[in-house]
Amino acid sequence: MTTAFARCLSVISLLIPAIAGATLTESEKQAVVVKLTQNTGAEYRVTVESGRQVYRFATLLPDFQAAGDAVKSQAGIWKGDFLFVRQQCGSPVEWRCTVDQVFTRQQGNLVHLGAVESRACVAAPAAPGCGYDPATGVFNDVYDGLQTNPVTGRIDSPPVRIARRVEDGVFKTDQDLSWQLNRPLYRKSIACLKSVAAKGFAVPCEDKMEAWSALVFAAKASHYTGREAERTHLFDRIAVDYCAKSADPQCAKRVAGLKHYTAGFPPGDAPKYVPFPVRSVTSADAEPASLQPQPLGAVRAIPLKLAP
Repeated sequence: MTTAFARCLSVISLLIPAIAGATLTESEKQAVVVKLTQNTGAEYRVTVESGRQVYRFATLLPDFQAAGDAVKSQAGIWKGDFLFVRQQCGSPVEWRCTVDQVFTRQQGNLVHLGAVESRACVAAPAAPGCGYDPATGVFNDVYDGLQTNPVTGRIDSPPVRIARRVEDGVFKTDQDLSWQLNRPLYRKSIACLKSVAAKGFAVPCEDKMEAWSALVFAAKASHYTGREAERTHLFDRIAVDYCAKSADPQCAKRVAGLKHYTAGFPPGDAPKYVPFPVRSVTSADAEPASLQPQPLGAVRAIPLKLAP
């Protein structure tokens, strides 16, 4: 968990009543077994089992040649009533390439709640569950529906940090908390845009923030968290002043495209990407061929043609 995020949560936790302690017994937790089996190379098959209930998914361990410790660190950790099992995809660009699949028990049944992003847990990158705060019941995540915008076709700004809770057995976004998490960067983005409007693009923004990146982030954060007043002011005033100093003749058109595109995602929307799907099966189901360990074939010589 980043230092800034941890500090923000510590302040927010003072405003939220303490969540009741764990209700599951140790025996109920121990009845859930997590197994990792190497499939092919860096790909591992993960099963989370409780009796005849089985959930199965794949994960990648880039350091699979020395995977002994890695397998142990990713075999699942309980925090309160929630079991966190690490899953990775190996992509350097996907925001939610590294997630924790979250499970719990409800009325004696094993339940898969979904995934939360975990690559941002800088302090303990190998520890599943490091994005969850048992004191507040908040799961730290990121929203990736707006990872790339079609206006430029690039990843133009940082992800929107979101706070999620388990309500009625499912993950739901706490929009007010999510707004609090993004306010520091939102304010910095607005300051950058106002600086450009007053001084032009020649004067760099704080921390070398790009003005377009600031505009994209402010649009995403205000829309996702339902801050209509801030969003309206952003596009009706701040973005107009920004374009007035821009040498891009298509600036107003690009801003309009950004406004239209971000509006297409529901405020508080659930994150989209998971590395590999999680399947609910029974212990009697046959293993899909794609998840069965693949034997290496015999080495075959490749005939070479010698140059004349």
